[in-house]
Amino acid sequence: MIQQAVSKSTELKQFAIAYKFRINPKYSFKYWGKLIDALGRCPCDTERKCPCARAVIEVKGKGQCLCNFFISEEEYARRTQGTKV
Repeated sequence: MIQQAVSKSTELKQFAIAYKFRINPKYSFKYWGKLIDALGRCPCDTERKCPCARAVIEVKGKGQCLCNFFISEEEYARRTQGTKV
């Protein structure tokens, strides 16, 4: 049986859903997935693969990950306050 690789954008969506994260409203899963595929790593830290466990700690502690892609529900609400989403 041949398994197809999950696209990076799908992997990012699944990660966000699993941890109840939002993404920065300035980006999309598709855009970020293509960026990560092109770089082969986190765009902000050469030592990280995205998504990573450190992002979970950062979002839970600071409301966003290092790259500002994954954000908490509270941070999402703050950033989108007064805008149609």
